[in-house]
Amino acid sequence: MVRALRSHRKGLWFKSRYAHNFWYGASIAESVGPIPTPPTMLEASPKSSTGAELGAGQIPHRPDEIGTGAGQNIILLKITWLYFDVPRSIIIAWRNFLLFNLEYFSIPLLLKTFFSPWRQYKYFYPRGLDIKKYFEVFSSNLISRILGAIMRSVLIIIGLAIEVFIILGGLLIFLGWLVLPFLAVFGLWYGFTTF
Repeated sequence: MVRALRSHRKGLWFKSRYAHNFWYGASIAESVGPIPTPPTMLEASPKSSTGAELGAGQIPHRPDEIGTGAGQNIILLKITWLYFDVPRSIIIAWRNFLLFNLEYFSIPLLLKTFFSPWRQYKYFYPRGLDIKKYFEVFSSNLISRILGAIMRSVLIIIGLAIEVFIILGGLLIFLGWLVLPFLAVFGLWYGFTTF
């Protein structure tokens, strides 16, 4: 703390290059220096996705990123995207939502520990032979386990209800995506024929 105050009094915080240039009127370009320019496509010799050197002027082609080859039909690409790529992504997202909900409500864990005591509230049996204490501990542990089962069943029911909601919502989105182009064509046809 004392060292920081001393350095602050000496003005060391002010002696950085950018702050110094800012206070004395230098532009950002002067303080930073020249900005390096990337090599142009003609100067660079990038590697293709196979690892071979490309010649000057050739554009690197990454079919794994683009997913298309040169000369493919754009209508075929649109149909492939519309009915194969996006539905696959919708199904993956749908699955992720379902798995997240199961983990969020811990449904598998709640089913495994269904009859465990609620919040691990359990009483221990006393030493010796006291029937009244044994009955008291037994009934307290039984009540704790019944309370745990009730609370876990409520959480399981809420989690499964949300799971059903996610299933129905995902089904609606999936079928809506598949029907959407037909609805657009029908809307255009209906708009032109009625007006």
